[in-house]
Amino acid sequence: MIDLSNKYFRTESDEQSNRLLRIAVAQGYHLPKGIAALIGNRIFKFTGFPYKAVSFPENISANEAVIDYADAFGDENRELKEILDRSTRFCRAHGYSILRIYADENDNEYSGSAFAKTVDGGNIKTETRLPKPRKVTLEEIEQRFGCPIEIVS
Repeated sequence: MIDLSNKYFRTESDEQSNRLLRIAVAQGYHLPKGIAALIGNRIFKFTGFPYKAVSFPENISANEAVIDYADAFGDENRELKEILDRSTRFCRAHGYSILRIYADENDNEYSGSAFAKTVDGGNIKTETRLPKPRKVTLEEIEQRFGCPIEIVS
């Protein structure tokens, strides 16, 4: 997860603003209003310790580094187009006429499958699973290593 503390972010749409504000709330930042009232803003400043507050500056000085949402979190449209481009290149290179890709989110994992079929009836199918990250407790770490663990900062 990206640390938002003492950074400026720029968004291009209400959807990006909504996602950024939800990430901020998940990290413990306080919003002056509800998320629905703030998604119209395009520039966000995240003040870190001790306040953990979000502000919306109108003017930013030239020496402030502003991070674009797409640079930090990825551009979904561009990534989806890359997947489509690679898929069509795969079909062309290997002679497949149909390609279906499915991805699902389950409770503890992401799963996906792909099915490709040729004109003459040949096909190929593959599946994959990607576990979701989960939080571990100090007790679980101590149990794994078999000795007490002390965290030093």
